[in-house]
Amino acid sequence: MNYINYILIFLLLFTIPIKAKIAIHNIHNKISSFFSKNKEEFFHQELENIQNIELLCDSGNISIHTWKQASTLIEVTKQGTSQQLKSTSINIHQTEKILQIYANHQDPCYTATTHINIIIPEETCIKLATKQGNISIKNVSGSIYAHTECGNIEVIDGEHDITAKATSGNIFIQRESIKDHCIKAETFHGHITLQVPQYIHCHLTAQTKHGKIYSNLFITLLEQTIKLNEDTYKHQRHNIIGKIVKHPENKVKGSIQLTTHTGTIKVNPYI
Repeated sequence: MNYINYILIFLLLFTIPIKAKIAIHNIHNKISSFFSKNKEEFFHQELENIQNIELLCDSGNISIHTWKQASTLIEVTKQGTSQQLKSTSINIHQTEKILQIYANHQDPCYTATTHINIIIPEETCIKLATKQGNISIKNVSGSIYAHTECGNIEVIDGEHDITAKATSGNIFIQRESIKDHCIKAETFHGHITLQVPQYIHCHLTAQTKHGKIYSNLFITLLEQTIKLNEDTYKHQRHNIIGKIVKHPENKVKGSIQLTTHTGTIKVNPYI
């Protein structure tokens, strides 16, 4: 059977007109030339005495990790054509203990994709924003503000306030304790998943206009007097006001607010 296939391919090649063969070869060259235009630039920098980070970029993923070192390590990867790489620069400016990182474009028509990976001390406070890209933050004990217009946000553990906003994208937050802090997650087109333990003891507000709310934890709903009709049942599917506690008499400390327009909200046990 293999020999027959080889013969058919041989006959096909020799029956194709020479002009068609040249055209196929030219298409292959054009495709190779197109992909060869994409280039990559990489650089890194290490800084000392940073307590606050403010980062702004147009396109690219942002990843934040922590370590036990006192310094801050920045790794930047730019991807695009030579013209895009030349037009896009990353400005890094340190004022006392505040580090500002932002992308600058000489020509808005030529924007390189910029992926930024930062390793920081755990107590650092961060503010991040990107127009198009995912944001991942792990084990940051300082306050967190993360915003993306198109992309997902993931926040794993930590100890302070969290504000996560996405115009179009999913939000995932995992937190073992909340103390007196506040967690806010808001997305317009996207789902929200929260992973917390039953003993977190906090207020919970969840709202979705065109989705539903699911919980694998026990939620003690706020006491209210209502009529049981179709409108109230519908309202309960889309709006939750209550608390997550191990026992109903437990006192609550912090608060969690989850809001999405066209997505589902899920509350799952901490893993």
